[in-house]
Formats: sequence, structure tokens, C-alpha cells
Amino acid sequence: VRHGAGTASRSVGLRIDRARSIAGHAALHGEAVYAADTTTDPRADTAAAAQLRARSLICAPLYRDAQIVGVLSVTSEEADAFDELAIETTRLMAEFVSTVLRNTAELETRRQLVDELRTQGQVVEHMQTALWVWGTTSGTLRLEYANRASELATGLAADDIIGCTIDQVLLAAPKQLVDRLFEVLDLGDLLDVGELEYGDDRIARGI
Repeated sequence: VRHGAGTASRSVGLRIDRARSIAGHAALHGEAVYAADTTTDPRADTAAAAQLRARSLICAPLYRDAQIVGVLSVTSEEADAFDELAIETTRLMAEFVSTVLRNTAELETRRQLVDELRTQGQVVEHMQTALWVWGTTSGTLRLEYANRASELATGLAADDIIGCTIDQVLLAAPKQLVDRLFEVLDLGDLLDVGELEYGDDRIARGI
């Protein structure tokens, strides 16, 4: 028992044999199960039911990624406490909880991804190698990112050049450089463009 409310709250931490309990039956068969009287139902773990004070009991499976990961249980201290409507309501509650579990897992995955990207961003921002990231727009290249090392190497402030086309950033860039960059996009591979002259008076003053 991981979580409990009401009379079940006193039994958090209780271990129940999956092979001989109502909760285990629900988990193994993937269906909502009702025991009108746990003292006489052969599927019930009578000792655990007594500790839970669960004379009657409904259990419905909880899913995440199509796998059963738990069971939602609704209990009563009285025998024959539930009807068909209560059983269906418990099943629907289990579906709702399963949705919450799935969304929580997705949020955690996104949070981990954001943390990873943030860490990578910090590494990129503080790396000693100049880095420019270009995006394609209207048949040309437009600068989307420039790190601190690129400012030191070129003398061009990132805020001044981000959003500009390659012709605006590198006034003296030869057509050969632009062609090689587009070749990277066409091939989808890493490409060493070698040494190319691309400086102008602004960059020369900044070095």
C-alpha cells in the first residue's frame, strides 16, 4: 500500500500477496474486481483485508504506457457495501488516475530534457570555441545563435548580429563559403570547410 485515505491511511506500507488478494487479481487480470465480503471470498487475503478493515472491496488496475503499474482500491468496513454503479465509478476513477500518472511521467521526461538542454546550453555558452548557428530562410542563411567566444573572436556583439543574414554578418564572405554551408544541409553530414577568408574591416578591428 503506497497511499491511503480514511481507514486505509493506517495501512500505508502494508505488503499484500499479489497471487492471493483482490488487488493482485485486478493487477494480474487487468480488470476491476469486487469482493462483497472479504471474509468469505476465496480470492481475498483475509489477514490483509482485516488489517485494512476492508470487509468489502473494489480494486481496479492502474496503467502507464499500456503496463499495469498499480491498483486503485475502494474499501468499506461493511459487507455488501457497493453496487454496480460504485464498481463502474471506481473503474473510471482508475482510468483518471492512470491519465494523471502518464501526464506526470511525461512532465518529468520534459523536465529532464529541459535540464539537459539547459546544461548543454551552459556548456556551449562558456566553451572557448566560437560558435554560430545558422538557420535557412528565403534561400539564404540567417544567424540564430552566437556564443561569447564568437564575440571575442570576431569583435561582433551577438545582440547586433543575431537575426541578420550571412551577407549582413560576413560582408566579405565568398560565395564558396555559402555554397559549402548549404552543402552541409543537402548532405546531412559533418563537413570541414577548411580555411576560408571571410573577414572585413569590422572584424579586423575587433581582433
